[in-house]
Order: sequence, then structure tokens, then C-alpha cells
Amino acid sequence: MRITNEIVQFLERDDNSRQLAGKGDAVKVGNTKSKKQKRVLNDYLYNLHLKFLA
Repeated sequence: MRITNEIVQFLERDDNSRQLAGKGDAVKVGNTKSKKQKRVLNDYLYNLHLKFLA
């Protein structure tokens, strides 16, 4: 569980991904009413994996 949280935090950093701007680019999280904005990776997943390991 700890490694999963570290990976999510790494991928959500602004130097690794960016948020989509539109209102319609939000998705519901679980059964709650909260929404989370979609993100797009700034690099290939292979390169991000190497960066995470470093």
C-alpha cells in the first residue's frame, strides 16, 4: 500500500503530468461526490519509470 501511494504521488507531480483544463475533464472518485481532475503524462511511461527508480 505504501509503494502504491508513492507511485501515485510521483505521477501526480507537476513535472511528470499536467491537469486537463476543462470542467468536463473531471471524474468521480469512488461512491463519494468528490471529483478529481484528469491528468496527462508529460513523458513516456518507460522514462517516468526510470525517473522514479532514480
